[in-house]
Amino acid sequence: MRGKYDDTVNLGDQRTRSQKQTVVSPNGGTPSIEICEQRIILAENEKGEIVEQVLKELPAFSVDVTPEMMSIEIPEIGLDYKPTGRMITVAQAFSSYATFVRWCQIVRDLSTATPSPGE
Repeated sequence: MRGKYDDTVNLGDQRTRSQKQTVVSPNGGTPSIEICEQRIILAENEKGEIVEQVLKELPAFSVDVTPEMMSIEIPEIGLDYKPTGRMITVAQAFSSYATFVRWCQIVRDLSTATPSPGE
């Protein structure tokens, strides 16, 4: 039996996907994540092709990321949203996210840096 988040396979199959996540990280405060979801359906489009289409925008929900959550182990999923078989802590997940954000900042800084005279 297909689960709520599993790939659509047959015409009419529906799944829920996370469309957007907004991480709020207040200085010295409790971070939170707002998660916006969509219900997707496998259906025929106007060209007669079978494709996934947005059926409905679902209400967003928010989760506070508390220090108590950091040691909780959760099943890791890959970029294909399939379980990898490994468990990671919430702290490891946030560390990976923070690492990616910092890398993006550094890349941006390097691409917008203007050389000083004599460089």
